[in-house]
Amino acid sequence: MSLLQSLSSTASWRKFPAEIRCMILEIVAESDDDRPNFPRYATVNKEFQSFFEPVCFDTLTFSNYERIQYVKTIALDYRIELRRGEIIANERHDMFFTMSAVLLRAIQMGTNPRGVGSAAERESGASDGEARTWAPFRADEAPMLDFDLIPCPLEMYESLPRVEAAVTSLAIRKHDGYQFSDSNTIISTLRPILDSLPKLQHFKHDYWRGVKKDPTPSERTRRATEYRSLVLDKLHVLESLRSVNIFEDFTCCFRDELPHIHHPQLGQALAQQSQHLEELHLSRNIDACDFFSAFVDNPASSSSPPADGSTGWPKMRHLSMTAFTLLDGDDLQPLLQAVAAAAETMPRLEALELWAVANHQGKNSERRKQAGVFRYDRLAEIPRLTLMTTCGASMDDETKAAWTRVAEKHDSRHSLVIETATMDAAEFRSHTDVMDLLVLKGRLLPDKEGSEPFLLCDRPRPLIEYDSRPSSSHSSTSSPPPSQTPTSSPPESN
Repeated sequence: MSLLQSLSSTASWRKFPAEIRCMILEIVAESDDDRPNFPRYATVNKEFQSFFEPVCFDTLTFSNYERIQYVKTIALDYRIELRRGEIIANERHDMFFTMSAVLLRAIQMGTNPRGVGSAAERESGASDGEARTWAPFRADEAPMLDFDLIPCPLEMYESLPRVEAAVTSLAIRKHDGYQFSDSNTIISTLRPILDSLPKLQHFKHDYWRGVKKDPTPSERTRRATEYRSLVLDKLHVLESLRSVNIFEDFTCCFRDELPHIHHPQLGQALAQQSQHLEELHLSRNIDACDFFSAFVDNPASSSSPPADGSTGWPKMRHLSMTAFTLLDGDDLQPLLQAVAAAAETMPRLEALELWAVANHQGKNSERRKQAGVFRYDRLAEIPRLTLMTTCGASMDDETKAAWTRVAEKHDSRHSLVIETATMDAAEFRSHTDVMDLLVLKGRLLPDKEGSEPFLLCDRPRPLIEYDSRPSSSHSSTSSPPPSQTPTSSPPESN
């Protein structure tokens, strides 16, 4: 008698003790003769499904659409090798991508009848490292949505079907071959995808500079312009959106840090349209001096609203972005005071981090990195303010007073702990060395897609010199990372 027949003859599978149920499943899984029935076993109940799915098969076909509500993640992962100049192959690639996107949306429209959220991901195919998967003359162009290429019956579509309640998370992760980062992709792909997801809560888009891709200033400016249009048109419409993560990564062995280019209109647009978010992570294309520009002319004072009339970020909990002003001693204090003024409008703020890394030409044409990290966090209950730079910068009294007001507004029970640290520039070889110092790195880059696979060199551990008093010329060296409390010297308290 088969297991399915025995189950139908029993009153309830749940009547068996847990040990007996586990023993039965293990015995069945060891049987090679009964392996064709494994997909059928997975449809019995949740316990069977969780046992047989990861061990016994890769694809599950639901004949009963009532059970499709248990689908949590639907991923579209594909690879097509193209070579430059193959126009027909490129069209075939776009046709396949468009059909896949349409069919994926059609599946999602029929999922989650009880309103359970799911995630849609465009996974990375470069988990073994960019150098191992790189092929000469491979096309770098991103796939485009082209509804004129798809055959009947899908040719009736002029846009992606709307998924009213199924998809709550969209992640477009970095990919080794196809660049979801240029301006054409934003227009033809990202915009219609966001149009079809009115209940989206989490949006993540990873730029990938790639091996051969070295964007010119005009291309970067055009991409920023299109992204600004996307932000103004979509972010304020998606009222359910809770988190946005826009990160640009690259392989440091093939591409070094590009000269920083300001895109003030993009930063200002994101600041205006992100006031309903709980989490926001931005890098390179957006700079903190542009994002907080409305507070620059209004130093930390809760009685003076910013010039644009914004009301702040009442739901913001985690915020991180690049800030190249950390490497500029002249403009550092005004920036930190402007960020403090903005932080006063974030009553739920738990962690805020600014970071930057850039090339620096030293003596004897020696090339080194300049790096800086600024952090305000309440993750350990006690509010803590940390500034780490390779140039040994410190915070003046006005900046400390501004952040003291922020800490008192968040929690008046504890005094603000202020730390400064000097980092050894010789120990930084890539942007990931700086990112290792971020307490929000796990939110900026989840473990499944960290930057480590894209680096072809071992990363040294940065050497941090902690200063117990910023005004003092004495410093002590400590090995723990700055995300932990230094033990070499007592911190300063205000």
